[in-house]
Parts: sequence; structure tokens; C-alpha cells
Amino acid sequence: MEFINRVKETEDILRMMDNRNGNKIIVLYGTTGVGKSGLVRKLMNQDFIGYRSIRVSVSKSSPDTIENLHYLNVLYKAVWELAQKKMFDDIPTPVQQGLRSWKRVIQFAVGFARAKAGIEAENRIFEPIEENSVIRKKDYLIDVLNNRSFVITIENVQNMDTQSYEIIYEILKNVKGVCFVFEYTCESGGNPDLQNFINELETSNAKIYCYEIKRLAFEEAKKLVPNYDPTVFDDNALKRKYDNANGNLVHMKMVVPAMNSEENPIRYSLDALSKDENFIINLIYLNEGQIDIVLLFQLLTQRPQEAVQFSHSALQSLIDNLETRQFIGRSGSVLAIHHDSIIAELESQRPNAILYNAYRLLTGHYHMQKVEFPDNESNIEKLFALYLKFSDEAILEILDDLKRIIISYKYPQNVIAKLGYLRDRLMSKPHANLKTVYELSLMMLEVSYYMGHIESAEENLDTILDPGNTLHIAYKAGILALDNSNHGNIATIKSMISQTQEGSRPRLVLELILLSLMMQMCPLLESKKLATAMMGVEQYRQYMEFGFLLRNYAELVDVAESIALYTNCISFFEGFDRKDLQAQVYISLSMCHAYKGELDISLNYLNKAVETTDKPLKENILLNNFAVLEMLGGRFSDQVIKNLNDSLLLTSNEYELIIVKCNVLIYYVNTQHYDRAREICEQIERSDYEQFQYEELLHIVYQNLLFYYERLGETHSYEKYCNKIKDMLEQREVGSESKHYIQLMLNGERSDDYFYTQFPFRADFLGYWEFEINRELEHSQLAT
Repeated sequence: MEFINRVKETEDILRMMDNRNGNKIIVLYGTTGVGKSGLVRKLMNQDFIGYRSIRVSVSKSSPDTIENLHYLNVLYKAVWELAQKKMFDDIPTPVQQGLRSWKRVIQFAVGFARAKAGIEAENRIFEPIEENSVIRKKDYLIDVLNNRSFVITIENVQNMDTQSYEIIYEILKNVKGVCFVFEYTCESGGNPDLQNFINELETSNAKIYCYEIKRLAFEEAKKLVPNYDPTVFDDNALKRKYDNANGNLVHMKMVVPAMNSEENPIRYSLDALSKDENFIINLIYLNEGQIDIVLLFQLLTQRPQEAVQFSHSALQSLIDNLETRQFIGRSGSVLAIHHDSIIAELESQRPNAILYNAYRLLTGHYHMQKVEFPDNESNIEKLFALYLKFSDEAILEILDDLKRIIISYKYPQNVIAKLGYLRDRLMSKPHANLKTVYELSLMMLEVSYYMGHIESAEENLDTILDPGNTLHIAYKAGILALDNSNHGNIATIKSMISQTQEGSRPRLVLELILLSLMMQMCPLLESKKLATAMMGVEQYRQYMEFGFLLRNYAELVDVAESIALYTNCISFFEGFDRKDLQAQVYISLSMCHAYKGELDISLNYLNKAVETTDKPLKENILLNNFAVLEMLGGRFSDQVIKNLNDSLLLTSNEYELIIVKCNVLIYYVNTQHYDRAREICEQIERSDYEQFQYEELLHIVYQNLLFYYERLGETHSYEKYCNKIKDMLEQREVGSESKHYIQLMLNGERSDDYFYTQFPFRADFLGYWEFEINRELEHSQLAT
């Protein structure tokens, strides 16, 4: 359909783009259906011809049930398809870009083997986003976009997930000459969320423009009415309909003379669809609003056992008809619901047989895909979105998979909130399935606790709390330990411990929880006293949790003793066939040998951790630790700061963030990037790092801030952190080895015995200190 008017808007936007130097972000905002996307499509087809253009289509109603970097994945897929089609000779595919680095050869070989096995052909629609590494996706996008003139338009950025935003922000810091056009859908009137979004964008290195797309004048809007004839349509009634829809142009495009003035044109048009058309549009709607046309034909033409089946020609005819009537649109091989307003109407429809049949067809397909390709997270996410929409108790079958996926994301809050909504719906039913409610709440509790989200963990524990259930008691103590700002929690946990049987597994777990809290909030020797007493309890050695005690106790002793403890810990976990926990201890061994100055041995142990594990290790830990080994070896390359910044992107824990930021500070000072060093220094000083009273962490912060201010010659601040270190040594019971090398560093002395005295800074590592609260505790007795 011909685009109407918007001449001034076109001129204004092109004026914003006139200067091609540097990065630009143009935020086009307006209400639903006002014509933002239509304007952008017109610009891309007519006015952006001189640019490489990429369109990222994201429905306003697209399910955000799993924090799966949805916007980043869609952008990655759009660029991947551009490279596959060879529309521009100088744009590499991910494989071509990856093979430029020898480190990616193994990744390529794995992908090639999967393709040879037929996996790529079977899952063609998902292949571009199957790559699990967020960082590799980011690297690919930076490689493609850098120093190339691109216009990238992204719909509905008001719903962008936090990590996608962070990655796009990071991309902007590393590319030049890219223009992002963000379409922001907001309600009429003031919009504080929009202003907050703009304020965040202004901290990037891009020039920001904000432009409102207002509703078309009615005289222009009515030209969109199909076969408009002033003798047939009542303009006054049409204007009322337009005003009632707040200028939504989709209503104008679907209005017909037969409907009365009060009817919703979209609802009326949907009701007028044939049974087969209704089935197809609901199938697309349930598939998150879009579907690959190959998959659609596979579902509807190649399954004779299904109740709904079409010939190839009949299905193509139905699709063409829906496209002509603007219910759906095609972009490459993907069919999508034409507008969010249509999806909103489909969301509000009552349960019916057509909707159920479409649901059954899709869930059957993705369930078969899950069985055949169990490692493909896309199938789990699709099933989850479908089950959630229908409150289907089949969701219990994928809870373990779902838990694994959620924990792998940096920000799990969205999915936890959605799961809470589902649970509340299940509980509101007249005959609620209490087992479903319990299992769902327990899984949400496990994720919330693992990610350190206190309020969510408390809410889910309260939902299922049984004061006599040992597992629940352990989580209650664990949640108290997460709140490390409240020293009174130490006494509360000690009281809970006193009610357990000596030498029992529940007592060991509660004491481990107490130890983990004290290692953050108390002087080292207090923690060591508790850990030593625990090590002396012979009964503890039969439980898997004793391995966590060995691992954490090793943090409280001198390096030589630590190495012996870690070695024993690895053997202990081997007896429980826990390769993942053995790998975590190898990371700790790597740290110890680095402290001794044995960097080659340290690197070997870090690589051994990667080789040993049968479950993914935290990528932020590996990136940080590899970078630290390079810096300790005197190498401050571009790859080092890239790894550190990538680690920051993947780190959400405040304790770990402080350590990584200190390492970033060290890099910038050593490479004399003092502007960036000042920025990261201010971030560290503004953080609430002194809430953590563990001497080692405090010294890491103080020493690196001292190092920064000494290099800048800022005497006052330098003396401030010298005094903080002196006060810490005098007032706190620092371990003998740590106290000795801290004193050496403070005096500017060196010793062959203490590797860190060779440097004026203190780079440090990330490790695994958390431990599992095992479900087997449900079957343990709390006390005698």
C-alpha cells in the first residue's frame, strides 16, 4: 500500500543522518499504530538506499518469558542472513569471521560436525542463534559493523532486555559510523520510561536524536481505508473510530463499510476469516508472532497423522490471501503477524478449538525437537512460552532444563516474575494441583537463591514453607546469609544450627552457610576458627558437602596448605563423580600457583578446568582469570582489556564486579589510559565495597586505588589509601602470610616468597565459593 504523507518527518530524519561521522541513535517514539514502522520501511526502501540497511523486527507483544538476549539474537540473525545472502561482498559469515582466529577452529569443527549430522538442516530456523556464547555474538557484530556504514532499525526498543541493551551499548563503544534507528512505542502523554531510556543512551559515544512521530491528520489517515468512497463511508463515524483508536492506522486499514461505528475493525476482520485462515494466523501468533515459512509448510503439508493438513498449493493460496489483507507480512523466509495491534486482539480471544489445535500442533513439534536435540535451548524456550500462555502443567516436564537455562543468564528476573504469575494462576484454580505449585515454587526458589535475589527467594520459600522440612530450613538460613548487610543474621543462623543434630548433614549445611557469610562479613581468623572446628567433625566426611568445606577452608590458610587442600578436594569430588565441581577446584588451584609466581602451572590448571568439566563453567570467571595471568606476566595487550570488559558484561554479582573493575583499573593505569582509569576508579569508589569486611577484598581495592593515585601524583588520595591499609593491618586479624606481604607492598619492598610484592598493584582472580543446597535434604532429619 502506498505510504501516505510524512514528508516533513522524512526530511527531518534525513537531516539528522546527514553527517555520517561517528555513531548516531535516532529514537522515533509514538503511540501504537501511529505509523513508526511504516515510516521506517518507507525510508529503508526509498531514502536509505545509499546505506547498508538492517531491519530488526521485534513484536511489542513478543513473549519476554525467558531472558534470552532476544534483541541481540534477532540482530545477530539479521546480520547472519545478510552475510549468507552475499548482498555485500565484504560482510563475513560467523564461520568466516571466526576462522580468522585459531582459537575458533575447534568451535568451527564442532559446528561442521553438527551440520554433517543433519542438525543444521533440521533446525534451520534456529541455526543463527544456536551459538551459546554472548561474547562471540558480540564480537561478530563488532567485526561486521566496524568501519562500515550501516543503518540498523530496531522495533519496540521499550521492551529491550537488559543484557541485550548492555551488549548493544558495548558494540557502540567499539564501532564507528553506525546509525541505530530505535522505534519506541509509548503511551500518550508524559513518559518517564522514555526519558530514562534517553538518559541512559546519552552515556554512550553516539549522537542522540529524539523525534516524536505524531498521529496523521484524519484527512490523510482515511486514505488508508481500502477502497475508500465518500459516498459509502460516513466520515464522522470513521473519524470517531480513528479517534477512539488513538490514531492507530491499522484500524483504518481494516475498516469496511459493513461494520457499525462501535465495532473494532481488527476484531471484525479476524472474525470474518475462514476456519483455515484462522488456524494459520493462530499458529503464527502462538509461535511468538512469526514463523519460518519452511517450518510452516512442514507442519501443515507433511504430517498426514495431523487433523489439520493442507496441500502445498492450498496453503500457499491461504498465505497469499492473508498477506494481501495485511494480516501477515513476509521478510525473507519469515512470516510474521503484520502489527502488534493484531496480536493484541488474538491475545484477548476466548479459548476455542482452532486455537487449541494450533497449540497442540506446535507443542508436539517442539517436544519432538527437544527429544531429538536435547541441547538446543530454543526448543525449551518455545515450549516454555507455549506452556506459560496456556497454564499447561506440562511445564513441569521441562523444569530442570528451564532451571539450567535461567541460571546461565545474567538477569533472570523476567522469567522468575513470569513463573510467579503462572503459579498464581495455577493456585487460583478451584482444584489447584498442589504438587505443580510446589515444584514450580521450589525451582524458582533454587534459581533465586543461586542468583542471590533475596526478595524473590523469600517470596518463593514463603509459598511452600514447612517448618519441619530440613530443605526449607537450609534455604531460610541461606537467604539470611545473602543479606550480608545485617550482622544480626550471624546470630540467627547460629541459633538454627544449635537445633540440629551434631555431625548430621543438615548441621554441616547450616554451618557452611554460616561460614560463607562470615567469610564476607568477619575478620579472617573468626572464619578460620569456625572452619577448623568443622574440619574436626569426623561424621562430616561422608557427605558431599564436605568437599565444599575443604574448598572454602583452603581460602583461609597459607598458599602451600591451600594447594594440598585443593588437591584432596579434587579427589573427594571424584568419588561423587562430580567433574563440574572438580573443574571449579582446578580454577582455585590455578589461583594458588599464580600467587606463588608459577604462571605456567597456573595456566595449565586453568586449561585443565575447561577440559575436565562436563557442565559449562562461568565464562566471566574464565575471561577474567586468563586476563589476570597475562597482566601478571607483563602483557597488557588489546585482548587483555577485551577479556576484562567482556567479563564485566557477564558479571552481575557485586562482589565479583569489584574485583573485575580493579583489574580493569590496573590495565588502564599500566597502559596510561588515564581518562578511562578515572572513570573506572570513580565506579569503584562509588560502590559499597566496604560492606564486605573480608580483608583480602579490602586490600585488593585499597592497593589498586593507591596504585592509581600514586601514578597520577594525587598525594592526598594516595595517603588516604595508605592509611586505610595501615588501619586494616592494625585493627583486623589479618592472616600471617597475607599480613606479611601486604606490609611489604606498603613499604615498597620485594620478596621472592611473595609474588604480589613484585608489583605495585594487586590483580586478582574470580573463583567458585557458592555451594549447592541439595534436594536430598528433604529426606534428612532436622534434629534428634
